[in-house]
Amino acid sequence: MASNRIVHVIGTGNVGEPLIGLLADFREAFGIDEVTFTKRSPLAYERAKVESLVRRGAQLCVDRDVREEFIRLGHSPTYDAQEALDRARVVIDCTPSASRNKSQYLNMKGPAGFIATGGVELGFGKLYINEINDSSLVPGEDRFIQVASGNAHSLAYIVKLFGFDGDTSRLGSGRFVCMRRTSDFSQERNFVPSPKVLPHDVEGFGTRQAREAAYVFKTMGLGLDLRSSAVQVPTQLMHTIWYSLEMDRPLSTEQAIERAVESRLVAYTDKQSATLVFAFARDHGYHGRLFSRLIIPTLGLSCRESRLDGFCFEPQSNELISSVAATIWFLYPNQVRQRLEALAPFMFDEV
Repeated sequence: MASNRIVHVIGTGNVGEPLIGLLADFREAFGIDEVTFTKRSPLAYERAKVESLVRRGAQLCVDRDVREEFIRLGHSPTYDAQEALDRARVVIDCTPSASRNKSQYLNMKGPAGFIATGGVELGFGKLYINEINDSSLVPGEDRFIQVASGNAHSLAYIVKLFGFDGDTSRLGSGRFVCMRRTSDFSQERNFVPSPKVLPHDVEGFGTRQAREAAYVFKTMGLGLDLRSSAVQVPTQLMHTIWYSLEMDRPLSTEQAIERAVESRLVAYTDKQSATLVFAFARDHGYHGRLFSRLIIPTLGLSCRESRLDGFCFEPQSNELISSVAATIWFLYPNQVRQRLEALAPFMFDEV
């Protein structure tokens, strides 16, 4: 096993790029010796992005057969991609093919652990959401961790915030509609001109968001009744989640608001528009991102006896935080929360 605490990231897409920057910027607080990343394709229009990551302290790694093409673009690769894999203590695969790539990682002796993130297909490893199922991770046993998708994070945090009393579930059922932004600002394609309904193609759960959230709670020995629907909407700002929770005890609107206000992880807001929340993130967040796990508009909460209806805005950073948390867990199993405190300045009580 590699003795150095080197973290290697594969992929520089809409999850990989900000993750590399986050790990590089906070590597001292996270206890990381070196951050390396693999870029597969030499592209002139991505030259500035790659060089920015290098200036922030990450080391560029490329496949040997395209090394000269990267050099012609003005890059100075530090390692070959395979060499970087062999040197790493933790490998984070941010590519859509992460689950298929698992077969090449199985026999690698150097890395202590592998993480898949970015909404990949199930099957890479134990599904994980920071601050939800950390206790389910077993040192020496869980070498492969799969970070749940961003929407699954939101569903899980909603359930934990309103549907639990401490560690005890009081949830009867949870129903969700994920109003998904059509594409990220970093993506040029797949914009939709009008709301587009997505199929209920996951038996028992509706869509994959509820299945992933339920599977995360399953690692804790809980079988929760969760079901989701999804629709793409023509915006690039933020995902918005509508939820309806049936519980086995009453919860007033005032009590629900109090939970949102008192939560260490959740931000509340009097704003009703995603535009205003997004603008706050741009002006006050880390590179435009909020590290609060949910943004709860208090005016959208409504309780009737044991039923709670509401909305939340998704800050689009939860996959990054869980990926960092899993990385720290491989390096320092008992210091995850402590080292994540470096991100506290970008977690807000109110937005």
